[in-house]
This record gives sequence, structure tokens and C-alpha cells, in this order.
Amino acid sequence: MDSKAVALALVGEMGMLGSLGATMAGEEMPSEELVDLLTTVAHEIRVALENARLYRQRQESLRSYAQQ
Repeated sequence: MDSKAVALALVGEMGMLGSLGATMAGEEMPSEELVDLLTTVAHEIRVALENARLYRQRQESLRSYAQQ
């Protein structure tokens, strides 16, 4: 690692959802542990966003079914 910044893409089934980025203050470089932690956090955010999308789709489907 030769950068003081970490950027991770949040890619879901429907494509790019966003990104998670972090920068280090001062001269400190991000450790492997920090990168691993940020990767885990990015994964959890992606899962939460995908779950919200699926929930929204399910609600719309139920609403459509109820109207029929």
C-alpha cells in the first residue's frame, strides 16, 4: 500500500450502488486491518442496500397484487 486513501466500490446485482472511501490524516498509512474492516463495512452496506431494494420491490408487488 502506498496511498493514504482507500476507496471501495459498492456493486450489487443491479450495478454500481455507490462507494465507500476513507483517507488517513497525517503521515499514517492505512493498515491491512483497517482495509479489511472497511471491506467488511462496505460489504454490509451493500447487503443492506440490496435488501432495501428487494423489500421495496416486494412491497410494490404486494400492492399491485392487492389492487387486482
